[in-house]
Amino acid sequence: MNQIQNKIIDFCEGDESQKKAIQSDKNPLLVEAPAGYGKTRTLLLKCLYIISQKNSNDYRRTLIVTYTNNGVSRLKNDLNIYLDKLELSSNEKRFFRGKIHIVNFHSLSKKILSKYGYLIHPNLKDIYKFDFVQTNSLGNPLFNGLENYIKKRQEQEFDHNFNDVYPALIKSCDQKTLPYFGPILLLLKLFGDFKSVRSFYNHYYENIFIDEFQDTNFLVNKIIESINKRKSDRYLFGDSLQTIFEFSGSNPELVEKYCKDFPENYLKLKKSHRLNDESLKYLEIYLRTYYRTGKFNHEVKIDLNVFDSDFEESKFIIDESKKYFKVDKTCAILVGNRTGGVANKLNESVFFNALFEDGNNKDNYFSFNEASLNIFHDFLDKYPHRNNLRFFAKYFKDKYQLKNYPYEKNYIHLLNSFIENYLMKRVYYSERNDFLEEVFKKNDLIKFVDCVTDKIVLITVHKSKGLEWDNLFIINMNKGVLNYDASTVSKNLENLRLFYVAITRSRGKVFFSLNNGDNKEPSSFFDLPFLDITKK
Repeated sequence: MNQIQNKIIDFCEGDESQKKAIQSDKNPLLVEAPAGYGKTRTLLLKCLYIISQKNSNDYRRTLIVTYTNNGVSRLKNDLNIYLDKLELSSNEKRFFRGKIHIVNFHSLSKKILSKYGYLIHPNLKDIYKFDFVQTNSLGNPLFNGLENYIKKRQEQEFDHNFNDVYPALIKSCDQKTLPYFGPILLLLKLFGDFKSVRSFYNHYYENIFIDEFQDTNFLVNKIIESINKRKSDRYLFGDSLQTIFEFSGSNPELVEKYCKDFPENYLKLKKSHRLNDESLKYLEIYLRTYYRTGKFNHEVKIDLNVFDSDFEESKFIIDESKKYFKVDKTCAILVGNRTGGVANKLNESVFFNALFEDGNNKDNYFSFNEASLNIFHDFLDKYPHRNNLRFFAKYFKDKYQLKNYPYEKNYIHLLNSFIENYLMKRVYYSERNDFLEEVFKKNDLIKFVDCVTDKIVLITVHKSKGLEWDNLFIINMNKGVLNYDASTVSKNLENLRLFYVAITRSRGKVFFSLNNGDNKEPSSFFDLPFLDITKK
């Protein structure tokens, strides 16, 4: 095992901050991982390093939890890569794989409820056959109210009202239908009422790793506390600067709280492995410093392309993005606002328009996912043993009837790209059907938009979170679209985080542009004191 540990450290490729995090014996440990600094690598290597020290007869497991299907698949795929690089025997690989459970919180809740959920409702043993739907579609104001408490971070109100909502959850189990956050609520209730179940998982999961900890809300944090009550052997990886989902209850203050509660148990990754452009590297560093302290010591030069109209800016975007989009080079165009401006003029076939509304059914995004799920179920009924989803793609093409939705062709193209470039290449053969079904049920197709490699992707900054491209254009940077100044300090910090996420999506170059048409003013981001702007 010492040889394995040495190989694990070698994978750090001279990154001393990664090496320090992997070898640290601090418990709990918070690792601040800026975008592109090797968070996934450090998390997985630390997990393997810890397991390599364990006795093979130890029944306990390590739990790695992230927030999305995309995140789960990425972690599993990278884990396999590292296990192959370690040149292990088949038995050794089986040992490591058997010790690690990689899930998202929704899947973790279903997994435990399928085993012990019968203690609160007999139907929960069949939870994998449940329908999970948007809260609004259930027509129950109690569910809507509880969801709002989560989104608004009103934990006391949540605790006060939870017992009133619980009977409605149990009634929904009669129909085998739950809101998406239902399994997490039921798991919380199971752990609260049956201490023996909670105690079992306290011991079974010896270590718990949390990916993207900055996206944690208080409900998820309650689950973390229940599973890992002792707080030791808890490893948190995240970055408060990458919290941009506060509207859904994410709390960047959790990261800061851990830093204050355990100041000796905090480490930071220090080397960017994504940003290759020197000016972009400095922009990322200075932006982080300014976010933390409100101060700066240096300036960074950036070029800003300024135009007189939407038409001129759109022409620049069309011409320049094509130069940087090649067979092996992806490219994306980020906008702060999904409506109006330059984005509406980028309608050539070379662009993939991902500006559709995915938070409701305004653009029939939910309807498309529902129709696709129904066709998929028909497919499984006819071909129950088919895991080659290229065959499903052909079946879908024959069965799907066009409904003239505004973005319908984009939805279909995204589905085909997801199947070909993700499911068939990165998901275990035996897991593909379940994976695709859950993506449809959770309306998660948009989270795989970087699978579209044959077109230049047009997308909002919010949707780009967690994705990356070779080159990037951040356009229409006018006041009111992407903005820094606002009425409150918290709003300022929120906008800085959004800007940070935008610039760190690129592995290569980032181009900034705006236009002065219709008396529009530049975004006040350009007033940030550490920026030295050259207008072109």
